[in-house]
Amino acid sequence: IGLGHLGAHGLNWQTQQVSTFAANAPLRALILTGMGLGVVGLAVLPSQLEACVPHSRLRGWLAACFPAAAGGLALVAIFKERVVGRAALSRSGVESYWQGYHDSGLMVFVLASVTGIFGMGLYKLARGPDRTARLTGLLGLYAAMGAIGSVALLRLGIGPVGIVQRLLLLHVW
Repeated sequence: IGLGHLGAHGLNWQTQQVSTFAANAPLRALILTGMGLGVVGLAVLPSQLEACVPHSRLRGWLAACFPAAAGGLALVAIFKERVVGRAALSRSGVESYWQGYHDSGLMVFVLASVTGIFGMGLYKLARGPDRTARLTGLLGLYAAMGAIGSVALLRLGIGPVGIVQRLLLLHVW
């Protein structure tokens, strides 16, 4: 996804969202390709859960989280960002509906990803057979908490949107 930020353009990665780059950057096809690979990876992840999480109820819960995240990411990729800023959103008419699908997909992607990562990390930390598995669980919990912290920063308007959003994606990926 980072390669899509290269090229001659007037976009600033520190202040503008990843979606703005996916819609407008010269190398936006690389960003959309990265999103597509993420959708495929999240969609097939439940097939690997049986080996990682033998407990059936938790496995079923996690098996629902990752495909939901894939669906959210697919919505983000399909419905590109059309309106930037809340003031422009109120004046945009039909474009605001398309933007609503994009924003909803982003919310589903983040919430489902964070929930799945948190659940997997908690399971591995509590029931990991060895230190490596428990350390992996601890890293999963750290990633989920970091993503939640990034969402809080975005909602409170603390820090440049571009940097905080990329911090969120770093924790999720």
